Amino acid sequence: MNQLLNELGIRKASIASIMIDKIKQKETIELLQSYDISVLMELNKTLNEEANDLYQIVHKRRMAYVEKVRKHSNGQGGFIDLNSDQDDTANLSCGITAIYRVMDQIDKIIYKKNIVIDEQKNKNKNDMCKMITLILIILPMLYMFL
Repeated sequence: MNQLLNELGIRKASIASIMIDKIKQKETIELLQSYDISVLMELNKTLNEEANDLYQIVHKRRMAYVEKVRKHSNGQGGFIDLNSDQDDTANLSCGITAIYRVMDQIDKIIYKKNIVIDEQKNKNKNDMCKMITLILIILPMLYMFL
């Protein structure tokens, strides 16, 4: 994965934020397609960890906001508006969504690679069956002529 990050010009600390922009480039897609599935899965795992970290931040900030509103409501029940974005949670939530879009793109590449691998396995299996059939036909014929 380090080689992929070097080719993309990305530091490990900023994978998600840079991949959000780079995934839109044709060169990036082609580069990702040239890498092994295991590298792409590791990249997806890293992106998922970053999305989870962002989610934890959003969750903590929203819970702190809810607690603050409840403290100042003086015991009055009521509606808590989570749309008022005092702690920038909307931008962080958009970041999570963007990371998941990148992960979806990488998942599509992995899926296509798996299809190619499965087709190759089926072809190899068919070739092996043909070879075994040929051997089973030729061996008795050789035995008869010897």
